[in-house]
Amino acid sequence: MAIREENERLVLRFSRTPMLVGELEHWQDDTFVVRWRDRDLNADAFVTFSPKPDGTIGRMTMQAVSPSTDERLDFQDLTFVPVAQAKK
Repeated sequence: MAIREENERLVLRFSRTPMLVGELEHWQDDTFVVRWRDRDLNADAFVTFSPKPDGTIGRMTMQAVSPSTDERLDFQDLTFVPVAQAKK
């Protein structure tokens, strides 16, 4: 999973699940909502970042916005941690 700026928007992309691409919209504090471009997914999610004391991101979690989210998209059971950033 990667988050990059595209056309002045933050975009979240899952490399192993190409249909999971969506824009991040700030919700509150350290939480955003990802709205998937494929609207048939019915799986928008809260994305919460946990910053470390130095201001970098320590981990990220996701939780479905709607209880009717397809249970096959079990991203709520995952904890994401940063990997080394690719060189530009």
